[in-house]
Amino acid sequence: MCVSSSEGPAMEGLKWVRFPKRCDYTDYIYMEKNNWDACMFCPKRDILFMGFGLLGNFNGHDMTYIVNWKIGDEEFSEDHEISYSNDELDPEKKSFTIDIRTLGEKYVVVEKDKEIIVRAKIKMDGDDSSKRKVFYGHSGYQNHYSKIEG
Repeated sequence: MCVSSSEGPAMEGLKWVRFPKRCDYTDYIYMEKNNWDACMFCPKRDILFMGFGLLGNFNGHDMTYIVNWKIGDEEFSEDHEISYSNDELDPEKKSFTIDIRTLGEKYVVVEKDKEIIVRAKIKMDGDDSSKRKVFYGHSGYQNHYSKIEG
């Protein structure tokens, strides 16, 4: 990802994938529409937080999510509504990327060992459970986390 910033030259971001070799694209889970699904990260070095990704709908539906994030002891960001069409999914990773800068937010400087919590829930009308099915993600290999070297 490379974007221009009013604060300086173009900024490139490295995309870190939690389980780069252990995703299960043959199974699904149901995301919640009333409760948050969340994940916490704790970087091992100072980083710029520019966004995060979500896995797409297992049945190929276009999706709308409510997302927010929290860095360290700060309050959660405001809720943001994110919509994507199934055509926008990365065909290999079955995911899409949320760049917080496109939501009117600035990137966030995150110090080493500070917690980053990202949350999402489905925004939908009705009870069509097929619209809450998303690709599963990891297959229980919690000791196979990826690392960004350098």
